[in-house]
Amino acid sequence: MIPFLKHVVFGTPYQQYGQIEDPQAFHNDPLAWSRPLVKHYWGEFSMAAVQANVDMEDKCQVEVGIDSIFVGVYDGQKGDTVSILLRNHIFRQIIVLIQENNNNMNKNILERAVARIEIAFMRGTLYAANVGNSRAVLGSVTDVGNLKRLVVKQLVRDHNLYDGNIQKQVRNLQPDTNDDYNDKYVSMLFIRDRGLIDTTRCIGYSYLKEEISEGVEIPSWERMPRALNFTRPLLTSKPDVYSRILSKSDKFVIFGSSGLWKLMSKKDAAKVVNTSPRDGIAERLATLALQNGAKRRGRTYRVA
Repeated sequence: MIPFLKHVVFGTPYQQYGQIEDPQAFHNDPLAWSRPLVKHYWGEFSMAAVQANVDMEDKCQVEVGIDSIFVGVYDGQKGDTVSILLRNHIFRQIIVLIQENNNNMNKNILERAVARIEIAFMRGTLYAANVGNSRAVLGSVTDVGNLKRLVVKQLVRDHNLYDGNIQKQVRNLQPDTNDDYNDKYVSMLFIRDRGLIDTTRCIGYSYLKEEISEGVEIPSWERMPRALNFTRPLLTSKPDVYSRILSKSDKFVIFGSSGLWKLMSKKDAAKVVNTSPRDGIAERLATLALQNGAKRRGRTYRVA
């Protein structure tokens, strides 16, 4: 009689492989997670995961249908960027490909789904929008012979009234007003004594986004002239938008508000990012901007 059958016949429990010393250890571990046994169309499944690094790099996914089940285990490999991308997109890609194949599944669909994810990972699309004075600056590195050349491109335009072209746009929006008064009003509204606002695109200020008349109600706290010769909207919330398919030469994007760009040019900021370690790079940019601001006032940036 074979050993297993002997144990069954005489009622002796068969020894389970792999003994757990402390059954409660896993449940008490804050870095451990599990899901109890769950039924699905083809049987049952359970899940468990343990975080072994500072960040949980690996991801898992189970999708249960009425006649099928999808299981995904994604190894992070020194980071969770790819595992998160796979968890969020590969199942959807498989469903799309199955539908395109008359709702039939095959091995080729898995290969095509992975290929699509690879393309998305290597060549993602960047979308940027700006309503105000913030900027998104792209840094790309191209080959020039045996040398590397840094190319800096501002992705979205800012709408600051210090820009002469923007001032001209505001004047052109008010063709029925006196040019001299228009210039003075623009200066008072946007620039002089810090003005009311220094950008033509923003969120809020609804009374400056509508048709303006003599009876327009202006909040008492706003510093602006009472004699309004403007009859058409001055501001808008329509964003300046941009999209770009990223390539291997695109290395980084710097997102910054007007406070950064008043103290540092986009080229200088890009040079700093391109030649510095990534760890702590945002702090380095902010520190250099503060140093520049202090130098303009003949001071040194120090914190006691």
